[in-house]
Amino acid sequence: MRDIKFNCPHCGQHISIDEVGSGYRVDCPNCQRGITVPEVTTGQSKAASWPRWIGITLLVIVSLAVVGVLWRGRLRSKTNESAARNQATKAEKAVSQIPVRVEKDGVYLTQDSVLNLGDSPYKKDQDGGKYLYAYEVTVTAVGATNILCTIRPNDESARDRTPTDVFGNSFEKKVIKLLSASVALKPAMGFKTGDRMLICGGEKGTSLGGDVITDEMKKDTQIMPTQKFDLIDAQGKPVLREIPTANAKLN
Repeated sequence: MRDIKFNCPHCGQHISIDEVGSGYRVDCPNCQRGITVPEVTTGQSKAASWPRWIGITLLVIVSLAVVGVLWRGRLRSKTNESAARNQATKAEKAVSQIPVRVEKDGVYLTQDSVLNLGDSPYKKDQDGGKYLYAYEVTVTAVGATNILCTIRPNDESARDRTPTDVFGNSFEKKVIKLLSASVALKPAMGFKTGDRMLICGGEKGTSLGGDVITDEMKKDTQIMPTQKFDLIDAQGKPVLREIPTANAKLN
């Protein structure tokens, strides 16, 4: 702090007092008469108040910095929320690209589709030929080859013995059971495309190799009864792994 220096207006005594006393009424130490301490000069006032301006400036700078940090944090949060929404949308879209739905009594088509039953599907006389057996089924929406899914048996799926081959051999394998009334096999009819032999139908399957492709099947057709299986999406990721029930959902 600075001292205020002045003379007593009554006796001329030189007086020095701390600037804190500026404007106060004091007694002269010489004549004991009351005098008023002069106010500080303009120059002194500026010098004394300078640190306060520095503090205000620093406060403004810090406030702006805090606002900037909060704004960046909010922007980052919005970006993360947007990314999460986009990911959720992609996940929902991926589920919507699967052309089947699971209900209490089995699996239904959600779009007109064709089924690729893999190699050598077959029917059996048991149960009145109600079921058609395949080792893997790929469902592809008509006119949209990117909308598809693959149905595969898992460790808890039904097992059945394969038809006897030309060497008299039969094997027990995990199978997918389809409804033969819906997924009908026509008489065997093979044709080549590239290096594959495509087989459309065949009541007892085919030993010619290649894939069995069905005719176009309509939306809402039930293709499978209730059973255990794995449902794989177009990217090869599992979508469903449980017994279809009334509350089963693609996840």
